[in-house]
Amino acid sequence: MNTHPATPRHRHSIWRRFAVVFAACGLSALAYIPSSAAAQTPPVTGCPAGFNTLVVADLIPMGYHVPLLIDDPANGGNGDGLVCGNPINPTRAAQICGGPCGVPILYNFRDNDLTPRH
Repeated sequence: MNTHPATPRHRHSIWRRFAVVFAACGLSALAYIPSSAAAQTPPVTGCPAGFNTLVVADLIPMGYHVPLLIDDPANGGNGDGLVCGNPINPTRAAQICGGPCGVPILYNFRDNDLTPRH
């Protein structure tokens, strides 16, 4: 009988033990993930994740005119004076504007109309 530790039977049992221990650690780590991380719902602001809630009246003096159009009920907005803005990367903004933009930050705007069901 060969009792050398490098026999194939011995090598397979070490890997099998390693796999069992690794799987057990992975499953125990999943138990510590908070349930809120599993299902993110939109906040009460109505904006999707990654978007900032912006006040339309504060944006107008800075040169932003699109938020007023987006929030207007005549255009499908809810008219509450708030919009969602996702800042565009400064390099991409310079490409879009063809140089420096006329506003401090270029945003992708949308109305704050999401509910937790969306």
